[in-house]
Amino acid sequence: MTSSALLRPLLLGVATGMRSQLGLAALAWSGPAGSRDPAVLRALHSRAGRAALGLAAAGEVVADKLPRVPSRLRPSVFGGRLVSGAVAGALAAGSTGRRAVATGGALGMAGAAAGAYAGAAYRRAAAQRSLPDLPFAVAEDAVAAGLAATAVRIRPEPRPRWKRLPFTSR
Repeated sequence: MTSSALLRPLLLGVATGMRSQLGLAALAWSGPAGSRDPAVLRALHSRAGRAALGLAAAGEVVADKLPRVPSRLRPSVFGGRLVSGAVAGALAAGSTGRRAVATGGALGMAGAAAGAYAGAAYRRAAAQRSLPDLPFAVAEDAVAAGLAATAVRIRPEPRPRWKRLPFTSR
């Protein structure tokens, strides 16, 4: 896999760790599905898929500001973020090959773990200083949205077969 094909699932995973619905929503809204895309990705790009994921992402952004929302590091919530990150990463891999999908899923899951822990630490640091949570939550939303937007703009380009041979440079 090229470096862009590795970076895309990782960034979507980090965004998913910060806002669990954002990675899949970003993929759904990233553009029209291609005829060679997997059926799951084509379903995300459908009108119903875009609407459902857009509403889920918007609902999470609002719910994140409420005081009774459980910690993202609670095992059941954290597990959901890992699964969502793995799915987003696998779909963002840019290939349907087993190795690319597995690598994309693993990177998405690792990114989701990193994003969840980083986001929780960021919000905890603000709370320990007795600062209001809302501005920090909105800033976290902006960072997550920026990461997701950057990730979907990265287009993994498969290298030609001859450039993958061991005796060639690159």
